Amino acid sequence: MTFLKLTNRKGERHVQKYFYKLNANNRINKIVREVYLRNDISCGIEKCNICENNKKKLLDGERSILILDLNTLIKYMDFLYDCDIDNILIPLSIYDYIKSFNKILYKKLRNLCYDVDEESIIEGSSSSSSFNHNKRFCVFVNTFCKFTYVEDNKDDTNGFNKELQEIIKIVIWLKHHNNKLNIKVISNNKLLQEDCYNNDIPCSTLFEYVNELMKGNDYKKKNKEGKKFNMDTLKMYFEEDILNEHNDSKADHTESTCDQKTYHTLNNLSLNSNNNNNKRPLYEPHLSKSDMIQKLRENKIIKGVFSVICVNKLALVKFSDVDEIVIRGTKYMNRAIHNDVVAVEIIDEPNEDLYEEDYLEEQISPEEEEEEEEIEEEVEVEIEEVGEKVKIEINNMNKEKLQNSYIKNEDVKEKENVIDIYNKNNDIVQKDMINLYEKKMNITYDKQINENIYNNINNRHISEKKKLYGKVVGIISRCRKEYGGIIKEYSNNLNNIKKKLMFFKAFNNKIPYIMIKAQLEDELRNKRVIVTIDNWDIYSRNPLGRCISVLGNCDDIETETKLIYNEYNISTREFSENVYKCLPPNNWVIPDEEYEKRNDFRNVLTFSIDPPGCQDIDDALSVEFLQQDGNIEKNYIYRIGVHIADVSYFVKQNSPIDLEASKRCTTVYLINQRVDMLPKLLTTNLCSLVEGEERLTYSCIFCFNKDFDIIDISVKKCIIKSNKSFSYEQAQNVIDDKNDQSDTAKSLRLLNKIAKHLKQKWSNDGALELRGNTEVLFEFEANDFSKAKNLKPYVCYETNKLIEAFMLLANRSVARIIFQNFKAASVLRRHPPPKHEYLKELNDYLKTIQVFDFKYNTSKDLSHSINNINLKNDNILSNILKVMVTKCMNEAVFISGYNVHNNDMLRHYGLAADIYTFFTSPIRRYADIMVHRILNHIYQIEELDKKYLDIIYLNKQVALLNDKYRNARFASRASVDFFSYLYIKKIGNQITNAVITNLKKNGIQIFLIDYFTEGICYLKRKDGFLFDEKKKRFIKIDKYKNELFHLSFYDKIQVHMQVDNYDIKCQNHFIFIKKI
Repeated sequence: MTFLKLTNRKGERHVQKYFYKLNANNRINKIVREVYLRNDISCGIEKCNICENNKKKLLDGERSILILDLNTLIKYMDFLYDCDIDNILIPLSIYDYIKSFNKILYKKLRNLCYDVDEESIIEGSSSSSSFNHNKRFCVFVNTFCKFTYVEDNKDDTNGFNKELQEIIKIVIWLKHHNNKLNIKVISNNKLLQEDCYNNDIPCSTLFEYVNELMKGNDYKKKNKEGKKFNMDTLKMYFEEDILNEHNDSKADHTESTCDQKTYHTLNNLSLNSNNNNNKRPLYEPHLSKSDMIQKLRENKIIKGVFSVICVNKLALVKFSDVDEIVIRGTKYMNRAIHNDVVAVEIIDEPNEDLYEEDYLEEQISPEEEEEEEEIEEEVEVEIEEVGEKVKIEINNMNKEKLQNSYIKNEDVKEKENVIDIYNKNNDIVQKDMINLYEKKMNITYDKQINENIYNNINNRHISEKKKLYGKVVGIISRCRKEYGGIIKEYSNNLNNIKKKLMFFKAFNNKIPYIMIKAQLEDELRNKRVIVTIDNWDIYSRNPLGRCISVLGNCDDIETETKLIYNEYNISTREFSENVYKCLPPNNWVIPDEEYEKRNDFRNVLTFSIDPPGCQDIDDALSVEFLQQDGNIEKNYIYRIGVHIADVSYFVKQNSPIDLEASKRCTTVYLINQRVDMLPKLLTTNLCSLVEGEERLTYSCIFCFNKDFDIIDISVKKCIIKSNKSFSYEQAQNVIDDKNDQSDTAKSLRLLNKIAKHLKQKWSNDGALELRGNTEVLFEFEANDFSKAKNLKPYVCYETNKLIEAFMLLANRSVARIIFQNFKAASVLRRHPPPKHEYLKELNDYLKTIQVFDFKYNTSKDLSHSINNINLKNDNILSNILKVMVTKCMNEAVFISGYNVHNNDMLRHYGLAADIYTFFTSPIRRYADIMVHRILNHIYQIEELDKKYLDIIYLNKQVALLNDKYRNARFASRASVDFFSYLYIKKIGNQITNAVITNLKKNGIQIFLIDYFTEGICYLKRKDGFLFDEKKKRFIKIDKYKNELFHLSFYDKIQVHMQVDNYDIKCQNHFIFIKKI
C-alpha cells in the first residue's frame, strides 16, 4: 500500500501509533509513527458529488454495498475470488492485517482489489490466469480517515473489539455521507450482528446473502449472461453452512469462538482434524521462523528449494549452483511440498540409499502405502543366471511397490531441440525466490552461510566426494498454489476414517495425495477439480485440502485444456480495455516519417517460410545478388536480409500492453488452441510479415563472398513487402524442381547452400544436432479436435534447417552487439554443459550394443559421435541416441548481463556459441522485445527505460521469462499427450513394437517405432521380472526360478498399448507382451 506524503490541512489532526518490531540483532524495538487523520478521504463510490478528488470510483452506489469482516474474508476468500459477486468495500485495517499475517490470502485479496488503470490502491500485479479485473472491490482507507479512525484499546489484546467498532463507524459515516446508500454488513459474528441490529444496520451471513441474491430477478438476469455460481458451486463453498442450517444454536456457539480465534490462527487455516491426543506423531514439529533465522545465522541449517524426485520417498534441496542435499524418506521430508523453500539440517548418511537415477516414478495410492507398513517380513530370492547364483535380499515383500514410485514421467518427454532442453532445477528462479523471501523477512542473508556449513560441518563428505544427506526442519516459504487433478474415493478398513474422506490425485506427480473432506461425493466423483492445501499436521500421513472449483468431466477437451492451463499457470484472461487502447486502428498504415527514417527493402525479393497455416509470421528473408567490381561473376557477393517484425514500434515501454506482455512473456501453443502474448491485431495483422503487405522490420543484413564467408554485418530499421509466404514443404518443392529457374527458386537454392555451409561450420565447432524423428502431427476431421483421424511423424525438410540457420546467425550476431555495447542491460541465452555422469551411463549402454566410439568430453566430441552414428543408417538408433543425449543436457536459461562474471557463463553448449540471445521472434516472446529495445538504445533510436538498469527488476523479469517459457513448453507437451491419449482411445488398444531405451529398477523406458514417441513399461517382481543391477538388465524367471530370457538396452519388444483412465494426465499405458 503506497501513500503520498500528507500535509496539514484545516480540520485535520494527527495521532501517534506505536508497535514493536524484532530487529536483525533479535532485539525488540518500539516504533512510533505519526498518523495524519484526513477529512477528505474518498468514499470510492460512483456518482458521488462530495468526493471531488476521486480519480477512480469503484463501487456502484445504486446497488447494495457490502462490507465484510475479517472472518468472512478468510473463510470465503475462494468464493469471492472465483465467483461473480462484487461491489464490496474492504476496510484498510482488515486489508493490512491479512497482508501482515497471511501472504497467500493477501495475494488473492490484492488481486480482487487490483486497479488495472492506475494501480493506485494496490502495488504489484495479478498473476492469476483467469481472474476478471472488472469486479468492483474497493479498499476504504479508514485508518487515515478522521471520521472512521478507532484508537487502540490496551485491554483489547487481539484487536477483536476494535474491528467491530471500525466496521460500525464506517457504515455510520457512509450513511451520513450519502443517505441514499444501501449498505449491508456481511458477518457470521454474533456480536457484530447484534451491534448492527442496535444501529439499524442490515447484517447477514454471506450464505444468507447469496441465497437471497439467487432468488431475486436481478441474479437470474445476470446468470443468463454468464454468472459463475449456481447451486452446485454453493454446495461446495458453503458446505458447512448447509450442514449446520438446521442446527443454529450449535452453530452460534462455534461461530463466536471461531471469530475470537481468527487473530491467532490466521497462518494456520485448515480443516479441523480428528482428536490427535492419542495418536503417535508421524513427523517432527517444524522450527519457528525466529528459530530458523537464528540457526541460519549460526550456520546450523541450510536454506534451499525443495525439489521432489519421487513423491514421499526422495527429494533434493539445492542450495548453490552445484551443491545439493539428498532428503530420503517421508520422515525426513517432513511435510515439505515440491518447490517449497525449506530449512535443512545435515545428518549422517542413511544405511541404504535411493538414487534419483535408479528408479522410474510412479505414484502409489494411499491403500498401497498402508500395505507397505503392515508387512515387515524379510525373504531371500535366488535366481539362476548363466551358471552362477545371484542373491537378492529384499527387506520388505512390498519393497517393489516402494520402488515403483520412482519413474520420472518428465524423463520421457524430452523431444525438443537442445536450445529448449528441460531440467527440473532452475537456479535463477530458485535464487530469485530465496532473495525475495529474505527481503520479506527483513534479514541480510550472507551467501557464505551455506558454503560455511558445507565446508565446516561436512568436511568428511567433501573429502570422500559423497552426497550430503539431510532432513527438513522447517518451512521458510510455502510454494502454495492451486492444484488440478481428480478426486477418488478412499476405501479402507480403518474405523477412525469417515466415509466422507476422499483423496485427491494431482496432475503433477510430485505432489502427494491430498486428503479431502467432502460431503458431496456425487458432485466431485470422477471430475477434474481444483484443490488447495490447507494444512498438514504432524499426525497426518497426507496433507488436508479442500476443493475450490470443479472444472468439468474427465476426457472433455475443454476441461482438460483448463487443467493444463491451471497446472502451468498460463494466463487465459482477456486483454483489458487499457491494453486495447494501446493498439492502432485496424486501418493503420505506415506513417510517412517512417519511410524517411528506415531502409527501403520493398523492391528486394523477400519471402517467408513457416509451418502451414502460420499466421503470426515473425521473420522473412531477402536475397540480393550484388557485383563488387565490374561484371565478373566471381566477384559477385550476396546480401541476405534477415527481417524481423518490429514489434517494439507498437509496444511502447511501460504502456499497459507492455506490462501485460511482460507478465505473459510468451505465446502458448496447444494442439487445439493458443494463448497469445499480444492482441491478434498485432500478432496476425500489423506485425505479421504477410505476403503482399508493407511491414516495419528490425533487420540484420549479412554480406557474403563467393565462399559464403561473412564480410559485413549491419543492423537496420527497414520496411519490406513480402513477395511470397511459403510453407516448408512448398519452399522445398521449389528448390527440388530443377525446371524452375525463377529468381525465387535461385534465391532459395542460394540460401540453402549458405545454410548448409553455416551448419557444417558450427557442427565442426561442436554444435549439436539433436532433432530426431520423434515429433508427431495430428490430422483432424474438419477441424473437429475431438475427432483425430491420424497420427503421423513431423516431416523435417531442408527448408526447416535453412530458416533455423539464418535465425541462429541473426541471434548470435545481435547477442555480440548488445553485450559489447550495453553489457549490463543485455538479456542473453545461456546453456551450461551437461552432467558428465549421465553421458557416462549412456556410453555404458552403447558399449553393450558394440558402439565403442562414443566420446563426450567436449561438445565437439559429442557432436562428432552423434554424426558418426547417423552415418550407420540406423534411423531407430539415431533417434534414440538424440533423445537420450537430450535428457543428459542441462536447461538453457535466460541470463542478464549483470550476472555474467566470466566467459563460461556466456557460452551456449548446445550451439557451440560463445554468446547467444533471442532476437527473431518478438511476436511470441517478450525476451526478443527486450533485446529490440536494447538495440534501439545502442543505435540511439529510443532511450531505454531506466528500469533496465535496475538489477532487481532485470533479474526478476529474467526469472519470470525462464518460468513462463518453461511452463509454455510443458503445457504444449501435455496437450500432445492428451490428444495422443484421445487418438489411442478412439482406435482402441493396440499391440505395437518398441525398443528399450533405458532400464531402471522397476521398469523400462521404450521408444514406440510406429508412433514416433516414448513411453514407460513397468516390470513387476510378482510377474517374474528381476533386475540385475550389475549388468543393467531384467531377467524373466518362471515359478521354478529358471531364467526364460533377459531384457537389455536396445532390445526389441512387443507391448500392449492401452489408455489409462485412472491416470490424471490421460496418458497411454504399456504392458509387456514378449521379446522379439
